[in-house]
Amino acid sequence: MTQPNVSQPNVCPRLFWRLVFAQMLVLSAFLYISLISLGVYLLMLGFDAEQAQPQQWVALAGGGFILLVSLWLIEVTMPWCIGPAAIDSER
Repeated sequence: MTQPNVSQPNVCPRLFWRLVFAQMLVLSAFLYISLISLGVYLLMLGFDAEQAQPQQWVALAGGGFILLVSLWLIEVTMPWCIGPAAIDSER
């Protein structure tokens, strides 16, 4: 007769998925802030008078495009409302 292995921890699946969700939330916030920072930095380079004219145009276009993508991402990922009204009542 085999003994049950008591040394393995019994991790609740609900806790595991909450931790995974929290980790993904922190990671996505970091990446989103990094994307916005890159767009702002490129815009600052575009308005710098010491840069050559073609580099200014490329920096302005790249920074503007990155900021537009960031705004689109925040619009797509944010829910309409946060609270009990967001839960589907057809269960």
